[in-house]
Amino acid sequence: MRPRRVRPLTGQNTYTGVKTPGACNNDIVISISEDAGASFTGTTTDPRQVPSVTNSSKQQTTDQWWQWQAFTNDGKLAVSYYDRQYGSDETTGFSDVSLSGTSDLSCTADVANAARRCFGSVRATSSSIPHQPSSVGRSSVITQA
Repeated sequence: MRPRRVRPLTGQNTYTGVKTPGACNNDIVISISEDAGASFTGTTTDPRQVPSVTNSSKQQTTDQWWQWQAFTNDGKLAVSYYDRQYGSDETTGFSDVSLSGTSDLSCTADVANAARRCFGSVRATSSSIPHQPSSVGRSSVITQA
């Protein structure tokens, strides 16, 4: 979404969130390459059909973004990300961090498994992180637009 206004001193946009529960639903999807990045499972597939790491019930109608992923020593995939499924995050612009994981990597590699719930998810934060608008000399906790 293109910003309507920007702050004159910083040039940063003044966007403060959707403010309408259920109006925005960005997900973290999994696309696998088995040929050193020459192709990916999600390249020619509608993103709504690709397996998602964000498949708990409230994540179906809220935003998740800015993900990080890693494998554990025993081969489990862990993905952490900002998440607006908790409390009034959608209307306040606050955020939380969630962690999703799976040990069933075959589930993530096959687009046909997109409807399966391959990942378990937990809240990593104990309370929502307030959105602090950027200003000169002060950085923002969340600057997602």
